[in-house]
Amino acid sequence: MRAAVLTLKRKLWIEKISEELQAVIKKIFLHLMWAVIWILSIWYIVIMVINCQQQLPWKLFLYDLFSDFRDNRIYLTKIFLPVTVFITVFGILSIFFLENCIVMYLEVRIRGCCFHMAKIRPVRKHKRMFMVVPVVGAAGLLAVTMGAQIFGKHESTWDGARTIAHAGGIIDGYDYTNCLEAILTNYNNGHRVFEIDFAVTSDNKLVCKHGWKTVLQEGGTPDTPMDEQTFMSTPILGQYTPLSFETLCQLMNEYPDIWVVTDTKNSKTEAVQQDFEMIVNTARECGMESVLDRLIVQIYNEEMYDTVYNIYPFRSWIYTLYKFWGGARETFRDCVRFCYEHDIDGITTWNYYVTPELMQIARAYDIPWYAHTENDVENAENLFRQGLAGIYTDSITPDMLTE
Repeated sequence: MRAAVLTLKRKLWIEKISEELQAVIKKIFLHLMWAVIWILSIWYIVIMVINCQQQLPWKLFLYDLFSDFRDNRIYLTKIFLPVTVFITVFGILSIFFLENCIVMYLEVRIRGCCFHMAKIRPVRKHKRMFMVVPVVGAAGLLAVTMGAQIFGKHESTWDGARTIAHAGGIIDGYDYTNCLEAILTNYNNGHRVFEIDFAVTSDNKLVCKHGWKTVLQEGGTPDTPMDEQTFMSTPILGQYTPLSFETLCQLMNEYPDIWVVTDTKNSKTEAVQQDFEMIVNTARECGMESVLDRLIVQIYNEEMYDTVYNIYPFRSWIYTLYKFWGGARETFRDCVRFCYEHDIDGITTWNYYVTPELMQIARAYDIPWYAHTENDVENAENLFRQGLAGIYTDSITPDMLTE
């Protein structure tokens, strides 16, 4: 009987020890988890403030983080690692002081006599606030950042294309016509995406023309804009129908699978505003605002993106580099990163700049690369084998290319 009682007591003692050990382990785990969250919260707030000052958006920061800062080594060595180490050490020391409850003693000495006036525990009194405020602040900052990205992101409606008919495509051996017949002929040849040039007339109307330097109409003078009525009533090369942006909208409305890449030429802010305000206002005035969702806006610099987006939230974009890029690797990477940051649908360069080395950069960020202007089928096939997404072309039709 006595042995049974001892066995039962031993069993109860073991169970009690086990429960206490589990409680201690649970308490340690919760404390460690809370400490990690607290340190991460402080780190997140600090790194976001630094990123804001450095103008590094969170989307690119996350890309760099997941890619081991492959394309941003300077940031890694000068900012990310030092800040991370400092915050980690600071957090651990802070937790140590918080758990040990810093005590401040207020003493007064008068002629060698010491008088104890007060014993202050500032951390114990505000410990919960010290722990909770950074976590709440980080959670709020994360919610704002994610919300801005979700609600500010535009959804592209364009799926890309292997061929883009340059200036409407070739017709009867003529290029750069931007005329009705060129678009319809190349539409029948299988094209669905057309790059169209735009120019402003003397009476501030937008028409489809590759600038006023080249004269393709009777009565025209080099570098002298026509008025809209004269332009629209004068056949191109004596036989083809000119297009204004309004008549182009009507054509796009009639053919709902036609997409247009804009080539407005201008890159200065005031001219860009004028061009795209005319585009948006014209589409609205003729009751065809829906065609704006089938415009693929071609931008020439980073500032142009913001300028155009503030006028109208177009859904499809291409960043073309022909105005300033000469093949430098670092510049190309910067432009690709800009496309990644702003969800731009593709990047465009001259065809002779396409190299496997640069293609790796575009692929890493999943940015489609287009090249212009390619009219040789064999060269086009070679570019596609390297990974090119599509070409601007005068004369190559989709059926000339292998899948």
